[in-house]
Amino acid sequence: MASENLYELAYRFYDTKLWKKVGGTELFAVTLADGEIGYCSVTGLSEDTVSLTLYPGDAGYRSFRRIIRHDSDPAGMAETMNVIATMDCLRCSFVDRDDLSDQETAEVRTFAAAHRRNLRGSRAYVGFSRHEFGCVGWHLETDRDEWRMTRALEAALALSGMLLRTSGEELGLCPIGREPDRVPLLTRRGREWELSHTPLPEEEDSWQEVSFENELTLTRVRRLARSGIWECNMTYVSNPFPGADPHAALVYPLMLCSTDALTGDMLAPSISYEGKEGELLDEFARMMLEKNERPTRIRCGDDRTFALLKDFCAGTGIERERKEMSRAARENADALAEEMGKPDEEIFGEDPDDIHWMDQAEVDQFLVDTLSGISDEALIGLTEFAQQDLLKMVDDGRLPLPLAARLDRLLRKKD
Repeated sequence: MASENLYELAYRFYDTKLWKKVGGTELFAVTLADGEIGYCSVTGLSEDTVSLTLYPGDAGYRSFRRIIRHDSDPAGMAETMNVIATMDCLRCSFVDRDDLSDQETAEVRTFAAAHRRNLRGSRAYVGFSRHEFGCVGWHLETDRDEWRMTRALEAALALSGMLLRTSGEELGLCPIGREPDRVPLLTRRGREWELSHTPLPEEEDSWQEVSFENELTLTRVRRLARSGIWECNMTYVSNPFPGADPHAALVYPLMLCSTDALTGDMLAPSISYEGKEGELLDEFARMMLEKNERPTRIRCGDDRTFALLKDFCAGTGIERERKEMSRAARENADALAEEMGKPDEEIFGEDPDDIHWMDQAEVDQFLVDTLSGISDEALIGLTEFAQQDLLKMVDDGRLPLPLAARLDRLLRKKD
């Protein structure tokens, strides 16, 4: 539960309409109570949501840069998930009532009633969230989260006051990318705010290298025949799952996607969770052993994958290179990121008699519509059981001829 002081600061920030004076890429920094520097972004002029976002430290700033790069050059689902699931920030957002949980809505209404705050109109409700690597945004849970968000709001109010007397340009506000070397820094000294400037951190991410210490598995993989080139990249499954703590934030599973560079065929993905990257390598090795072959070379589509596979490739004699992914590999990764872990659609209804149960013809038509929208790569990547089920429908004549011919061509093993 957010404190009354945090709600008060949030609505004071909202009343300044600072987003009309400061653009979303015009960062300002604030010295936090523990001495770390946080980088603040104000949005609302062209977005649906008014917000103040605090990106703490170097890691937070780099997550902001990933967002900016993605917004300027939108990519597929895999790259989008790599941005969403690696956010490192605290956010104060003004949204509509339906965008908040029942508990958050009740808190806002309690505060509004006590302070005679009008909640009519759009974006009248405030919510606070914490975004961490591999997790869905969650509410503030710790005192540290609260005082960091408090300091960011106080700094935004101080900046708003300064802008009443001088221009943003004179304060040093500038869109990131035009003068990326420094930003205004606000530091609280007692009750006063001191304005200076601070250089921005390096933009490049430093990804962890993961040791692979199972010598028996390494030996078995080294004995496999080498053939072809695989393209690999890491991403996150877009459908979150409960983590170890059922009362904490949902988590995005981490995934290593692989594609045969020659054929464009999707290979079995490896799936684990943030902080357990070694399990991705275990699954990756098992997949090679099941296929009874290892690639001659692995092309890594991103720096994180390149770092992940360093020790494994060295131990198995597989060449490793950093190279942009082919179109087929990108499409495979996008399909996996979007489809893996997708829950079955639930049927809602107050009375079972009100539910429309589909007959077999309707089920078949639904399946035809679904299959028609799936790429060849995604169909080939289906489990053996699912493929055999579809081929039985082909043999039984339950599918339209064009779709039946396509499935027969892609899934039927030729003697």
